[in-house]
Amino acid sequence: MSTLGELSRDEEFLKELKQIVLKNITNEQFGVVPLSHEIGMSRSHLYRKLQLLTGKSISNFISEIRMVEAMKLLRKDVGSVSEIAYQVGFNTPSYFHKCFHDYYGYPPGEVKKMNDEATKEVSSILVHPKNRLFSFLYQKTMVIWFVAILIIGLMIVKYTNNSSMAGNQIKSIAILPLKPLSKDKDQSYLASGMHDAIIGELGKISGLRVISKTSTLPFSENTEKTLPDIAKELGVQAIVEGSVFISGDSIRLQVQLIEVFPKERHLWAQEYYEQISEVLSVQSQLVQNIASEVNVNLTTGESQMFTQKRRTDKETYKHYLRGMYYLNKDTQEDFDKGMVHLKKAIESDPADPIAYTGLALGYAISGHGQNSKKHAMIRAKAAAQQALLLDENMAKAHTALGMVHLYHEWDWENA
Repeated sequence: MSTLGELSRDEEFLKELKQIVLKNITNEQFGVVPLSHEIGMSRSHLYRKLQLLTGKSISNFISEIRMVEAMKLLRKDVGSVSEIAYQVGFNTPSYFHKCFHDYYGYPPGEVKKMNDEATKEVSSILVHPKNRLFSFLYQKTMVIWFVAILIIGLMIVKYTNNSSMAGNQIKSIAILPLKPLSKDKDQSYLASGMHDAIIGELGKISGLRVISKTSTLPFSENTEKTLPDIAKELGVQAIVEGSVFISGDSIRLQVQLIEVFPKERHLWAQEYYEQISEVLSVQSQLVQNIASEVNVNLTTGESQMFTQKRRTDKETYKHYLRGMYYLNKDTQEDFDKGMVHLKKAIESDPADPIAYTGLALGYAISGHGQNSKKHAMIRAKAAAQQALLLDENMAKAHTALGMVHLYHEWDWENA
């Protein structure tokens, strides 16, 4: 149970947040990221704390303050609806009108009318005798209409709830770059590799559109864009963000899933803490959890694929992640360094398909283009076939084999 001191600190925190929003209320651009900066928290940390204290997202918290202030100004009648819209941070009165109506259930123009009605003396009891019968019948008719509308409304709500599983299905998702929590800069390969791996695993689900790693890289932790901005730019309904940390033989992965459209809400969050040797199983479990939360049905083959227990040697996996990290860099020196790590991954465990997939892709890349290396495509095919012999579901091996068929063998059908 919270102590009085803790309650007081939470109240002070919310009060401070509100003051920051009020201070910037005329600024339409003031949103999630600026508020996070001013309060001195990361966006994710602030989101979690607000959810815990109020049950609201950051954007909903800001929007509610704007709406409350708008109501105060409208009741005081200090200006027109358009003028008040600008005073609470809206640059278009039409959008203010929509937000106000969504929040209160009636348009802002009704507030003045409601104020005027409240000042009138209502003497409904003093009805002229000849109008009493008409008034009685009118009231009875209105009651009947009200009951009918209420019944219809309840039926609509029931129907909506019964069909919510189908209506709320999320069909597009983006995984933002994971934040590395280790102070060791050498471990940046881990966040990049895990980001790539989660995208690859989710991409195996046929009913879900997953945005590529290249498209999500610009939206790192340092981006000034809000989640709705990012989701709109990428054309997705939901976003996954998280962090990763490796210590010795253990790995900790924290992720959260946020639905952005039609309304921003936190769907799910979880922390995975496992030995590195279990990381592949962790990734599969993560994918199953996300698929369940976004209401995507897995095929029988996909369910079997993700429920398989998969282990990997910790040194093999570390070399694999480093190899893929350097492979995606721009320089030839980094590319060569990546290939060295991938070969070391195979030396660590020649029976692990994951290392062969990375090596196959590396050879396929080096065998295509102006600076293509001799026999690279032959090596790419051999490595890809070895990976698929060990595990036919290795996506990168299929990619490498496709490149060999396309660029080296000109076998369009197989490619």
